[in-house]
Amino acid sequence: MGMGAGMFYTNPKHGDATIDWVFSLVSGGEYFIDEHFSLGIEGQIDVTRSDEQSLNFGNPDRTNVNTGTAFYATLYF
Repeated sequence: MGMGAGMFYTNPKHGDATIDWVFSLVSGGEYFIDEHFSLGIEGQIDVTRSDEQSLNFGNPDRTNVNTGTAFYATLYF
């Protein structure tokens, strides 16, 4: 289980720069096939806050709530 935060900074050649924010709650699991390799899955609930000029999430100056899933493989050495 965990939490995360991030920022999307966009600086186009024409127009103003924008900053969008994302905050996430995550939960998942990891299965170790052996001591050097694992497979995992993670479920996410994301809240995004868009800049008033941003079109990154299709909702300028608004808040979005969405879900996501991540699958991953990890090699330990």
